[in-house]
Amino acid sequence: MEKKKVWVLVCVIGILLLAIGISFAFWKVLLQQESVNVVNSSCLKLELQDQNEISLENAVPILDEDGMLLTPYEFTLNNVCNSNATFDITLEILNETTFEDFDFLKVMMDEKDPELITTKPEIEPSLLEAKTSYFLKKGYLGANESKSYKLRLWMDEDTPAEERYMNKAFQSKIVVVATTYEKEIDTEAPIADFTTTKVDGGYLIDARTSTDAGSVIATYYYSKDGINWISSKEDNYVFKDDNMISYGIASEVITNRMNANVYDIYVKVEDNFENMSSVVKKNVRARELVLDETIDNNLRYVGANPNNYVTFNNEVWRVIGVMNHVINQNGNLESRLKIVKNENIGNYAYGTYWPASNLKDYLNTSYISNIALESQNMIGQAIWDLGSAPFNTQGYGLPKQFYEKERGDEFPSASEGKWLGNISLIYLSDYGFAVGGEESTRVSCLNKTIGTWDGNVICRNNAWLFLADALTLTSTGIYPYTIAQKGYPWTVYWSNAFRVYPSLYLKSDVRITAGDGSLENPFQLAI
Repeated sequence: MEKKKVWVLVCVIGILLLAIGISFAFWKVLLQQESVNVVNSSCLKLELQDQNEISLENAVPILDEDGMLLTPYEFTLNNVCNSNATFDITLEILNETTFEDFDFLKVMMDEKDPELITTKPEIEPSLLEAKTSYFLKKGYLGANESKSYKLRLWMDEDTPAEERYMNKAFQSKIVVVATTYEKEIDTEAPIADFTTTKVDGGYLIDARTSTDAGSVIATYYYSKDGINWISSKEDNYVFKDDNMISYGIASEVITNRMNANVYDIYVKVEDNFENMSSVVKKNVRARELVLDETIDNNLRYVGANPNNYVTFNNEVWRVIGVMNHVINQNGNLESRLKIVKNENIGNYAYGTYWPASNLKDYLNTSYISNIALESQNMIGQAIWDLGSAPFNTQGYGLPKQFYEKERGDEFPSASEGKWLGNISLIYLSDYGFAVGGEESTRVSCLNKTIGTWDGNVICRNNAWLFLADALTLTSTGIYPYTIAQKGYPWTVYWSNAFRVYPSLYLKSDVRITAGDGSLENPFQLAI
């Protein structure tokens, strides 16, 4: 009886549920997003084009200057997509390499300073056939952009002559690993700026005021000549003066002095995106030695009082400079030191032209015979050019123009246009090229005709070779030019009998053995 009641209850409940379900209406509402969700896959495709794979047979250790001249492996990365990319360039050492270590392998990317490969970060190789990998650089490529690189490899000069470096093979591949870069590529170059401070023995360059609007400065470059650069991650650097003199052949000693001290400082900076700033140059000291930029490109002492004093004949003389393409008595070209006596030997007549001059005869007979024998043996015969520079009422010409005229053929007779001898006089161009001072002063003066009368004595006062009333070898074709009297500006005039300062070329094998060129410690000569 109880079981029957339960079943009925269940059935009643089921019937009631069915009835309720039938009584509901079926409603449906459709809603949709008005905008569109877009997910596009990015394009990442770089092409590598290369040439000149490195193949050095029978390679031996070489100097960096020789390694930098090797034919480089060149490769170009092309981004063929519309998206930006970043990439890492690595050098992967293949398993076939038989070198035990790479401590003396030099690598050079582009024109940057050579480095030992082991100074680069070592990372896990990407190639299965590689044993190790060295990180060379990171780069960025904008949409459809291309960049080219050069790689040089060589064995450093310090590679020891040991079995482990002989008859070995070094095999490697350049590997580029690229990824998409979602940010904008910075294409704006940074701005270089710096200050200089005199410190003990040199100059401190502080480049921290350099700026970059779109990135950060990654590398600083410092130079004393604008040609040879020192790269650094630091925003400061100290250039030291080189006060040590390596004595030897006189012309070589003076040439080496040209870059011994800090005169100009150049700075440029590079950001993370390989954008390079313009070069900023600042002058910190007036130069003593400057190339004259003539056809012979002689090296000359310049300025009001450079350290060019030299002891000759137990007297004080001064070095005009290293003159190139001097023709000796055998017709051979040489580079020689040209010197001039610091004090005049009195007033003498020149005559109409040098080959027939009594002064020429006196200097090369009586005067030279009274020079100490040791010093006489240092004098080298040379061909002295006697080209004339006719007087021009519009101006006497620039130093460079006088130099060309002196070596021209405008003398009255072509046969008289050259003279082989020992002792003569300075050229008018020697005086003009001796001007120094600040760079702007020198440039301004070299672009003024020597005869300019402007009441300004700045050029004369910055030319150590201003020898008042001194006769020169340069002729108008009638009379020699004479450097003006004191009290006159940067000017000359011509005359026939004035002060004589003997000048001569030393033999090419004369050596400098002591001294620093100062008046207190002049250069000492020997042969």
